[in-house]
Amino acid sequence: MQFLSAASAWFAVALPIIALMYILKKKYTDTVVPSHMLWNRLLREQEANRPWQKLRSRWLLLLQLLAALIAVLALMQPVRWGAASPDGHAVLFIDRSGSMSASRGDEGPERLTRLEHGLRQAEAWLAEQPSGRPISLVVSGAEPEVLASRESDHRRLAEILGGIVPIYGRSDNSAALSFADSLHGGEDGQTIVLTDGEWIDAEEASELLLNAQTERWHAGPSEVADSPFENGSILSFGLRESGSSPGHQIATVTVRNDSEHSRIYNVTIRAFVLDEGEVYRTEVDMETDALSWQSEETDVLPPADYYTAELRGEPDFIAADNMAFQFPQGSQTGKALLVTSGNMFLEKALALAGVQIVKSSPDQPPPTGEIARDLDWVLVDGQLEQLKESAGWADWLGGMPVWNMDHPVADGVGTVVPTSTEAKALEHPVTAYITLQDTHIGRLYEPGGQDAAWGDPVLTYGGYPAIIAGTEQGRPRLRFTFNLQDTDLPLRPEFPILIVQAAEWMNGSSLPQLGSGVAGSSMPVALQAETETARWAKLEGPELISREQETGSSAFEVERNDSQIRVPDVPGLYRLEERDATGQLIASRLLAVSPDMEELKAVRATSGEQLAFHSVQQDDEDNQTVNAGQKQNNGMQQSLIHWAAVLLLGLIMLEWEVYRRGHIG
Repeated sequence: MQFLSAASAWFAVALPIIALMYILKKKYTDTVVPSHMLWNRLLREQEANRPWQKLRSRWLLLLQLLAALIAVLALMQPVRWGAASPDGHAVLFIDRSGSMSASRGDEGPERLTRLEHGLRQAEAWLAEQPSGRPISLVVSGAEPEVLASRESDHRRLAEILGGIVPIYGRSDNSAALSFADSLHGGEDGQTIVLTDGEWIDAEEASELLLNAQTERWHAGPSEVADSPFENGSILSFGLRESGSSPGHQIATVTVRNDSEHSRIYNVTIRAFVLDEGEVYRTEVDMETDALSWQSEETDVLPPADYYTAELRGEPDFIAADNMAFQFPQGSQTGKALLVTSGNMFLEKALALAGVQIVKSSPDQPPPTGEIARDLDWVLVDGQLEQLKESAGWADWLGGMPVWNMDHPVADGVGTVVPTSTEAKALEHPVTAYITLQDTHIGRLYEPGGQDAAWGDPVLTYGGYPAIIAGTEQGRPRLRFTFNLQDTDLPLRPEFPILIVQAAEWMNGSSLPQLGSGVAGSSMPVALQAETETARWAKLEGPELISREQETGSSAFEVERNDSQIRVPDVPGLYRLEERDATGQLIASRLLAVSPDMEELKAVRATSGEQLAFHSVQQDDEDNQTVNAGQKQNNGMQQSLIHWAAVLLLGLIMLEWEVYRRGHIG
């Protein structure tokens, strides 16, 4: 038997107080005597009533002392060990934080990770449980996740266990532990925590007071306190543009050696072009001192859509930190094809805006080959309809973002002459800071029907549309309904600003890459207005365990919450694909997902000794790390307070009977 509130023993001071009340009590009896000779006996009785006389046998005193003793024992919350019910509810809590992906301590041929070892332990334990026993399954993460609640179909539970993979973001293990304990609903139960004990919130978790019996099972082949830590990681991977070769990159790689001796790591750097694959590869050997880091700079790398750095070296306990990804800095204005018969003001303004111009004329064929692949958008200065009459130009323009400038002619179809100079600009990226006040526009073209159904007027002049902006099939479109040579706009200070903003709008189809994000976190991403569905497609990634590859290699839906999207849980290079209602791809951007390095730092600890669980149903002696099967049938502690209450009630009834019959002394 144990007492959960030993401090309540202080109430036992009431017992000597009760006895003292009997000691100090003076008792006198009225007696009729026939002779004073009996007074001597009375005097002897008075002498016997002195405070320090030995207490006589008094039933009432003994019953009151016994009742007080039972009340004190009840306040100390007595419990006893009883056999655990094999059919009771059990909660299996599996730690799947980044440290569980390490293979530290496993020197076997399979080199299983800690999570794989733990799942095998869980499967073996599950196979030994009585049929129909309700079992809940909880896994850790940024938020605790219930994979099964009081599930009695053990085959179903085994299938769920087979699909559990590590997450490489931040894990709130203490919240998951508290949540797992709450699933018992105040009833007697058993919680099994399968973990390596290396939690970054171990101190917080150790302060929790759990209600259910909680056991910690070590996830791994053995204790690894004496196992040396061997791991290399890529701390950083950066790019800078080569000063001598525009578009070419120079990479800088920083490698950390967490081993206790110097190591030589081989780092392979590759360049990739989307839809073409690898276009370049180089290798760097980096000798790194023990518990130190080393940086190296590569030769000039050719232009590419993205670059990867991969570290190789054995032994290596963590695979998730062996790859890094980087993207070249892109231009916000891009490279454009200018189709014009000659417009000096427009050419100068585009050059000032930073646009790389490739000039062409309406009587030339559309560009082909490498020139066409490098173009981001096209600006047609008049004669767009004539170009579309050419099959070659029509097909080429159909796949490009187009900015066209109308050249309305006097008395032509659709030509209008504004009767006022009032300009009204809507809030739009193209017309920000633009008013066109006191600007003269002689003629405009008024589109009709479906001529400009892809967009809306963002600036009107004299009541007529002057600038129309929108998207068509996910690509930006822009239309100036006036000829620059029919206006004095090129002489206005607003003209270069308008051209810069228009160029940035047109380059919206060449969206910048998403950059990098930590696995499992959230990041703000503005999706396209026409986006109906968004999916992640994994392009590259470290060689992780087979269950992760099976789960993470295919495309999956993007989790969205307002303007935030959830970063994938497994490190690698992902492409965010946005599609419209017809299923057509309208935008795609790349995201490099890296693990939470704080979680992986926990693997460098020699053990998880600082993690301890405290339960109201068990003492510290029973809170030791165990392997599966060693404590599967531990006893459950049962409260004895209800028995104390029954005994106390019986004593009260007996005391009343003694008092009623007069047996008080």
